[in-house]
Amino acid sequence: MNEGELKRLVHELQLHQKELEQQVYLLKAVINNVPDPVFYKDPDGKYMGCNKAFEEYLDVQQEGILGKDVQDIETADMIELHHRMDKELIQKGGRVIYEAKNRPKDGNVRNDIVHKALFHKADGSLGGIVATVTDITELKHAKEALAESEAI
Repeated sequence: MNEGELKRLVHELQLHQKELEQQVYLLKAVINNVPDPVFYKDPDGKYMGCNKAFEEYLDVQQEGILGKDVQDIETADMIELHHRMDKELIQKGGRVIYEAKNRPKDGNVRNDIVHKALFHKADGSLGGIVATVTDITELKHAKEALAESEAI
């Protein structure tokens, strides 16, 4: 390989690197701008990342989440349920949807719907679990108020 070919290859590699960096930046921007909390964990249940809404949801900065299990997060609730649903998802595949509760530092209980699915690496091996959390607290309160008013 001559010097000209080597320079061309280095230039191509630099272009590909910039393209990959832009794609990573775009994906992070998209995830951070999803209004519902989003997180993803490795197959062992350790958090690999999350969006800003998830940080606010748990009232913990991403640095306090990465590499940790749900039981290591002080503001997480219903840990056994989350572990059971993760295990079921990994065993059966597909998706799981379930209702859970969370009690952030302010002490107000939140009712949530959790959607979880598996994701795979480029080689097809299991990458982990990706999830979104939808706060349905106001909907629950409205349903309870409606039920009370109908009972009168």
